[in-house]
Parts: sequence; C-alpha cells; structure tokens
Amino acid sequence: MSEPAQFSSPEAMGRFDRMRAALACCTFPPGSPPKRFARQVSQMPLENVTEGQRRHVIRLAYRFRRQMPRDLVPSNDAIKALDAAWNEAKARQADAQRCQPKRSNHAADCPPLLGLMESRYV
Repeated sequence: MSEPAQFSSPEAMGRFDRMRAALACCTFPPGSPPKRFARQVSQMPLENVTEGQRRHVIRLAYRFRRQMPRDLVPSNDAIKALDAAWNEAKARQADAQRCQPKRSNHAADCPPLLGLMESRYV
C-alpha cells in the first residue's frame, strides 16, 4: 500500500481538503470513474489519502475547472510541474529496480534438467 501524502503546510492541506470537497459537488458524466473516485476520496480521512490520489484529485480539479471555485483550480503550469515531478520519480524507481539482479528461468540455469533432456534424445 502507498504511503499517505505529505503536505508542505497546513494551508496546503486545507486547500486540498476544500478542493476534494468541491470536486465531489461537480457534475460528472453518469457512471464515470472520475465521479466514483471523487465521491470516494471526499469521504475518506485526509490522513489516508495517498500521493497518487492527491495527484489525481488535482488533475481532476483542473479537468472540471469550470465547475470549481476559482481559488481552488490549479494552473496549467502547476499541472505540468506535477506531471514532470511524477515522471521523474517513476523513472528513478524504474532505474532502481533495473539495477537489482533478476532471477532467470532460462534452461541454461538448470543444468540437471538440461542433462536429462539431452540424454533422452541421444
């Protein structure tokens, strides 16, 4: 499970809380995933919101910005910066995983089985 989101200040936490409450009041297409997500995240405790959920709320606030209070709508530059930071973190995570040794299922890694197969066809 992901770790809870870290907020830079109490003001940022309060703004995010108001943003997710306002997002739950927006009109969404019927049966759409953003509608279900907005309702679920608005009802969960703020301490349980993960960084990915926080990012998604901010992106949805920009997507439905015409229905949101003007002071809660993130700018386009903020969305681009958020995406760039997210992509950089994902790239670092992928690099860290790539550096770890992997187990192989190749037949050469199993000499006893390979020996049995060769003697069967001789």
